[in-house]
Amino acid sequence: MPASSLAPGLADPVLDSQAVFRAVLDALSRPGTLVPLTALPPAPAPLYTTTGAVVLSLADLDAPVFLDPPLATQAVAAWLRFHAGCAVAPREAAAFALIGAPQALISLDDFALGTSEFPDRSTTLVVQVPAVQTGEGRTLTGPGIKTTTRLSVDGLPDAFWTAWRDNHALFPQGVDVIFATPTCLCGLPRTTRVED
Repeated sequence: MPASSLAPGLADPVLDSQAVFRAVLDALSRPGTLVPLTALPPAPAPLYTTTGAVVLSLADLDAPVFLDPPLATQAVAAWLRFHAGCAVAPREAAAFALIGAPQALISLDDFALGTSEFPDRSTTLVVQVPAVQTGEGRTLTGPGIKTTTRLSVDGLPDAFWTAWRDNHALFPQGVDVIFATPTCLCGLPRTTRVED
């Protein structure tokens, strides 16, 4: 695909990338909190602009990306390769996994979970969902949450939450999740306990 036919990346690659990075850190350090994003590149469909902003800010040549079937298009792969320099990789080898079909996310075991020596060598999932609501749904506790908070995520199957409990039990190993709606992010780090 010629570069001239690619959608643009971040308008200001340095400042916008820093702003998105801060938003990701904010989302992961305060689980269950909605963090709006304003530095949004015109990502190729079906990639949300929020998802595109996250991956352009975090992925690079040394951080390969997995694309699930809905996002594994030539346009998305070419856009990521051109703007972030990242390769597309199998889920078990990816630093980041972009998920466009949250309803199929029934297991987390196939992603890189890190090792006891290097727990940071795990996959961070960026999961596109229609909406996230706070103050309702499942109860979250753990670091970054004063007492408890509640979270409801549209489009996730119940099996995800069972898989999440297994993931949490692996700490310090395990994956981290960033839910991306069309306008904001919400973090779910492996340190967060989720109860019905």
